[in-house]
Amino acid sequence: MFNKIVVAVLGLWLSAAACATTYTYTGLPYNTATASYTTSMFITGNFTTASPLPASMPITDIGPNGTNLVTSWSFQ
Repeated sequence: MFNKIVVAVLGLWLSAAACATTYTYTGLPYNTATASYTTSMFITGNFTTASPLPASMPITDIGPNGTNLVTSWSFQ
C-alpha cells in the first residue's frame, strides 16, 4: 500500500514538473524618450519554458547561449 502511495505522489510531482510555464513582464513607462518613442510607452512581453524554473535559481542565462530552457518568447 505504501509503495502505491509513493508511486502516485511521485507521478503527480513529475507530471507537474514537466508542464510548460509562461512568465510575463511589463515594465514601467519610459522616463525619457526621443524620436518615435514617448514616455507613455513601455516594454512588455513573455517567455515560455518547458518546465517551471526553480524558485531559488541563481542568475543564469536561460536562452540558447546558456542553458537553453526558453522554448518561445515575444517582447514588444
